[in-house]
Amino acid sequence: DGGRKVRPFMVELAFACSPNFCAVGNERRFRIVPTIRLSKCDFFVSLPFPPILPIFHPMSTAFKTVESELRSLLRGDCLFDSETREKYSVASSWYKIQPIGVVFPKDEADVQKVIHFCFRENIPVIARGAGTGLAGQAVGMGIVLDFTRHMNRIRGISPSSVDVEPGIVLNDLNDRLVPYNRFFPIDPVSGSLCTIGGMTSTNAAGPHGVKYGSMKDYVESLTVVLSNGDLVRIAASSGNHKDESPSLENIRTRLE
Repeated sequence: DGGRKVRPFMVELAFACSPNFCAVGNERRFRIVPTIRLSKCDFFVSLPFPPILPIFHPMSTAFKTVESELRSLLRGDCLFDSETREKYSVASSWYKIQPIGVVFPKDEADVQKVIHFCFRENIPVIARGAGTGLAGQAVGMGIVLDFTRHMNRIRGISPSSVDVEPGIVLNDLNDRLVPYNRFFPIDPVSGSLCTIGGMTSTNAAGPHGVKYGSMKDYVESLTVVLSNGDLVRIAASSGNHKDESPSLENIRTRLE
């Protein structure tokens, strides 16, 4: 403005503990208070963050316990090294939050086991596709679930629909649909990178959204792992809910 140069800055979400400590089992736990730090500035904004989480320093007993338990439970890869955690602390947004670790689930069973474990231990879970979202939803201080390494397959193609895993990239899906004279019309500009799972979670659209709509217009059903680890299938309601899981029935009852 007026010929002046504007110096860019990075927003980093840092975490500091409050003075109120408490003991849970054999681990000391503390209340986390996130603050936004702006470089070249001493201004801090404290945000409310109620959960009480374990101390997850890489050398702590809690950290090593989480790592060892997840490795024993899962078929997929578990990475807790500092390089991986640093890599996954950023995405396409300005936020930087280092996770506890990164898990690459092999299948739905792995996802269920991670969610169930984290539910029991009060650990946040961050589902991640390509990390192309601009709102910071792909980063967080819990366990990151990266679906792009293993859960990126097409399970079936019919004349009117396709059954895919969440980690498949949009452009790869469209390449596979060419022989069937079909294409998936939702076209965000990050189509060469973004995954169907991420597009579904953000209800992505694209430059042709006025003509084709958004993801909500093209999802027939979802296989979902609830926060307690239950695996449920969500589809257009037929009015018959007798075979629903108790968890999904409880959610439906509360919404109705």
